[in-house]
Amino acid sequence: METSAHIKYLLANEQDNRWGVVVTTTGYQIIEPQTSYPPSNHPVRYLFSVEKGRLLNEYQLIYISRGDGQFVISDPRDVGEITAALRRKGLQPVMNDYVRV
Repeated sequence: METSAHIKYLLANEQDNRWGVVVTTTGYQIIEPQTSYPPSNHPVRYLFSVEKGRLLNEYQLIYISRGDGQFVISDPRDVGEITAALRRKGLQPVMNDYVRV
C-alpha cells in the first residue's frame, strides 16, 4: 500500500491575518484503502480518535479526488441554529449536496 504525503506548512504574519483569511497548509496526501488515518506523522494538534473526536479552531477545505470516506461531525445544533449562527457572524450559509465527479 502506498502512503504518500507532500505537504507544505506556511507561516502567516500580522499583515496576512488582517486579510481575515490565511492559508496555513497546502499539499496532498494519498491514503490507501484500509490504511490507518491519520498517519503517525500527522501534526499532533490534528491527531484524533474516533472515540474522542477533535475540535479544530479553523476552517478546512478538503478535496477528495478518489474513493470515499465519511466525515463525522458532532454538533448538537440543528441546521437552522447553525445557519443563524453563520448569519450573525456576517457569513452566508451555502447548502450543498456533494456529488461524486
